[in-house]
Amino acid sequence: MKSHYVLDSSDRRNITYVEVIAMNRCAMLLSALLAIALAYSAEAGLDEGLAAHRSGDFQTAFRELLPLAEQGVAEAQLGVGVMYSDGQGVAEDPSEAVKWLRRAAEQGLADAQLSLANMYFLGRQIPGDPAEAVKWYRRAAEQGHPQAQFSLASVYSVGDGVGQDYVLAYMWCTLSDAGSGVRRCDRVVDKMTEEQVVRAKALASKFVPRQERIARPPSETAR
Repeated sequence: MKSHYVLDSSDRRNITYVEVIAMNRCAMLLSALLAIALAYSAEAGLDEGLAAHRSGDFQTAFRELLPLAEQGVAEAQLGVGVMYSDGQGVAEDPSEAVKWLRRAAEQGLADAQLSLANMYFLGRQIPGDPAEAVKWYRRAAEQGHPQAQFSLASVYSVGDGVGQDYVLAYMWCTLSDAGSGVRRCDRVVDKMTEEQVVRAKALASKFVPRQERIARPPSETAR
């Protein structure tokens, strides 16, 4: 049977330009509909997987999220990474956790960047790497993630994986407090001069979050 979109020599002699355009448009429409169908399918599977994880049904969550993670869905990759890290619905496997968290982090998902940074910073399941932790804390912090900002402030305060810098510590802590509504900067400011505080506040006032990734909109059922 002849394919609808592959022309043999007789087709090329007899078909008109208008018919070619129509066939191309039909093929494009089918491709677009397939892409939309796949997107809706991925969205539904992601919502089901995340809902199962929230309810504590980790085996269902893992079953729903792993195929999406393999397709490159960053939120699913984060979920799979967390489950491998914590042994939820699957045997604990730090190397798999790092693999999936890194994939999501490299796509710009701030929560994944924070989780990956924590694994490197704590060094409990994998060899500690403070410099690598700072790298991912910074990327998440620059996106405006309050917890990552506080973590980055903490490492600047003590100089762990980065040079000690009270000005940057207070800047990131101030931004974290503004985003989280929690006051946690007193320990830093007590060690600073007035001039350093002024500089840190000036830096914080100029901060503009850098968007690495467009957030996934909530599903209709979650609204």
